[in-house]
Amino acid sequence: MNIKIKDLTVSDFPGIDEARFNEWKALQLKADREHRIVWYIAIGIWFILTFLIRDPYPSIGLIIFFIAELGAYLIRNKRLLQLRKELKMSDRLWAKKKGRMFAE
Repeated sequence: MNIKIKDLTVSDFPGIDEARFNEWKALQLKADREHRIVWYIAIGIWFILTFLIRDPYPSIGLIIFFIAELGAYLIRNKRLLQLRKELKMSDRLWAKKKGRMFAE
């Protein structure tokens, strides 16, 4: 069972602060969209380096790109990471996926 973030509601998680949950959800959807865009760019870079330029080591360019993107992700999504930790969303989502109740 995969959980779609956009389909989650506050009622799925009893006892959670509604405003903070909605803020987390909006930030998570934005981060997911940005993550997809980064993968599309990475595939484009790999394609260009491999087939058009015929670089024998296209992975070096991708490694540099992913390191830069990781740094940018951590800076851009500081609030998302803070909310995820405060709301214990990883544990809550895991419990929902397993069909269990989350107990703090």
